[in-house]
Amino acid sequence: GRIRIMKKAKIMVVEDEAVVNTDIKMSLIGFGYEVCAVATTGEDAIKKVEESIPDLILMDIKLAGEMDGIATAKEIRSRFDIPVIYLTAHASKEYLNRAKNTEPFGYLIKPIVHKELQTNIEMALYKHSVEKQLKEKNVQLKMIMHSTIDSMAQMVEIRNPFIGKYHANVSVLSKAIAEEMGLLGDQIEGVCLAAKVHDIGMIRVPFEFFSKPSDLNESEHKIYESHSTAGYDLLKDIAFDWPIAEAVLQCHEKMDGSGYPSGLKEEDIILEARIISVASTFDCYVHGRPNMPPISKDDALEKLTQRKGIHFDSDVVDACIKVIKEKGFEFEQ
Repeated sequence: GRIRIMKKAKIMVVEDEAVVNTDIKMSLIGFGYEVCAVATTGEDAIKKVEESIPDLILMDIKLAGEMDGIATAKEIRSRFDIPVIYLTAHASKEYLNRAKNTEPFGYLIKPIVHKELQTNIEMALYKHSVEKQLKEKNVQLKMIMHSTIDSMAQMVEIRNPFIGKYHANVSVLSKAIAEEMGLLGDQIEGVCLAAKVHDIGMIRVPFEFFSKPSDLNESEHKIYESHSTAGYDLLKDIAFDWPIAEAVLQCHEKMDGSGYPSGLKEEDIILEARIISVASTFDCYVHGRPNMPPISKDDALEKLTQRKGIHFDSDVVDACIKVIKEKGFEFEQ
């Protein structure tokens, strides 16, 4: 729909030259804006942002005090979703390179041309309004995506009651491992989602396989192992922001190439799959299966350690050991 810009937008001015400050303030009032705060230092600006929550900030790059305008804008960006337009008489390459990293909504060179000031403000408010709507839509889409993933996981657990909260357990442990390994937030989110559905292909496996107290025979094994490909086929056409289908396909691969379905080795297996492989195996060890009694956490970690570099990524196993033994990770009850 059409985006409406408030003419009575609240604007904050951060400028340490009194004459320029007054001139800009009068111009803004003449344009129909509300000047909600004026600051002369970066420290004062941050304090007044908290108090007045402006819709936009006009920020002089060179300010007195320890924080210049760029450092101030960076701090404001990390804490508040407020657009910034820089005011500067010094457009040096060094300043511009630093300023770019704070993703400003415009630059105005002093002396300020008043018509340009109004145009830049209107454009910044419009651009920020559009970006805010897009962010809100992305949040809604992510919520739908998470709900869809949760529903898929429940489908497997309803069909196979022996695994309990298996997918939820693997997801929370995968997240802890990913955080310990220093992955970024977006990649951690992808690992969590992939872990929740890593065995979604199990819905294609006959129910009696899950309750069989003895090992599967060779032909049954082939049917069972096909669940990785089945899961990939179910997910591959969904436009995820993460390699979820690929992680589902590869999470039963082994570092030495002895896994399935493709016999991939080492770095050919994506990191998300290597993390899920360790987390899912640990959960199977400590919670058991119809043909495999549960064992203690220490014994489970010892088994993982014995297979480091052979079946499992050594760095992932080390991270798993650290979160369980040193950081006291516990599965949700």
